[in-house]
Amino acid sequence: MRYDYPMTAVYDDTPREPRGPIALPGEYSVKVTVDGKSFTQPFTAKMDPRVKTPLAGLRQQFDLAMKVVELMSRTKSPDKARVNGELSRVLEAIEGSDAAPTPQMAAAVAELQQRVK
Repeated sequence: MRYDYPMTAVYDDTPREPRGPIALPGEYSVKVTVDGKSFTQPFTAKMDPRVKTPLAGLRQQFDLAMKVVELMSRTKSPDKARVNGELSRVLEAIEGSDAAPTPQMAAAVAELQQRVK
């Protein structure tokens, strides 16, 4: 998988991109295990109040992003680096907007999926 830093990166304080699909609003829990002891904490992911996209559109965005991430995990080898980079750019386009994916985005993912097979 190809990772990059955003243009606004701060040395030693910025995670590499892509970080993964953006979580949908809802109830979640996180579990951490240290020295055989597990700790679980529930939390709520809330919708950014500036985003007006219906949940159905966000779900389409999430589902398509998950498909891209799965394809990226299958293209980690050096001989697949080019298609992995294209997938990374498609993921940025999908998640770079607060809207349901366009038909062009879905078509691009379908075409890349065929190339991965």
